[in-house]
Parts: sequence; structure tokens; C-alpha cells
Amino acid sequence: IRDYSQESLRSQIGVVLQETFLFSGSIYQNIAYAKPGASREEIIAVSKLAGCHDFIVKLPDGYNTKVGEKGYSLSGGERQRIAIARALSNSPAFILADEPTGNLDEKTSNEIMDLFHELNREQNVTIVMVTHNPALGPHYDKIIRLRDGRIDSRLFEWEIARQQQNQEVAP
Repeated sequence: IRDYSQESLRSQIGVVLQETFLFSGSIYQNIAYAKPGASREEIIAVSKLAGCHDFIVKLPDGYNTKVGEKGYSLSGGERQRIAIARALSNSPAFILADEPTGNLDEKTSNEIMDLFHELNREQNVTIVMVTHNPALGPHYDKIIRLRDGRIDSRLFEWEIARQQQNQEVAP
């Protein structure tokens, strides 16, 4: 990894955080932030991939709609989809997703997880998910559990995570 420049590494990694941060500006500017020279067609294409194009075009000013600081005029799911579009705008090989569904309702959370699965399958994007929720296991090929900053175990089947969750819930 030391053989690569910071710029080269950053161009290959998209980041989606639990607390989505949107900048004061338009939706277009927020999505294009990771790739300032992106064409309108590129922004629309990643918005469609992220599942936010349809709700954006229904807004009064579409992609030119201004979002306040942190984007509180949008729902949590809408903000998260814009953050995913921003992460995709640079065509990354990897997306680091840190608890991206933590603040979302179950329906939206499942839609976001399905989207990540589709990105992995259809766009060949490697998704590295950081989560405390073992119920998300069915969406992933490999699970690595960390404890005290070290790898505790490698779980290759999501059923193991599901069994573990069931044991924690059992009386």
C-alpha cells in the first residue's frame, strides 16, 4: 500500500458513513463533490445506481435543489442514497461503509443493503462493511469479527452470524 500515492488510493475508495454529511449547496454539488469535473450525465447515472434519481427529479428544483447544512430537509434514507451516489461518482473499486444503515428504519435499511449487494454483484465494487449488527450477515460473503482491535475469528458463512444472534436473543 505504501507504493501508491494518497491520491491514487483515494480515487479507488468511496466512503459511506452512518452519519451522512451533506454540504450546504445543491444536491448536484453534494454528489459531484468526490469528482468535481463530473458531467451531468455521470451524476445522473450514479444517482440512478444509488436509487436516488427518482426522488431527486420530483423535488421542486431537481438536482439544483438546495439542501441545508447536513441535509436535514431530506429523510435519512434520501441523505444516505445521496451519500452512496457521491461515493460512486468516482467509480471506486472499494466502498467502505461504516454502519450505513444504523439510523434508518428496517425497510430503508434493507433497500440500502440490497443496493450494496447489487453494486457488488453488478458493478464489481468490493464493499467493506463495518457493523455491529449480525443480522446483516446474509448480505456478505465473508465476515471478520474483531475483538479488542484484533481478528477474533473469520466466519465464512452468514449462518454462523445468524446463529450467534439467535443465541444472544435466547433467554
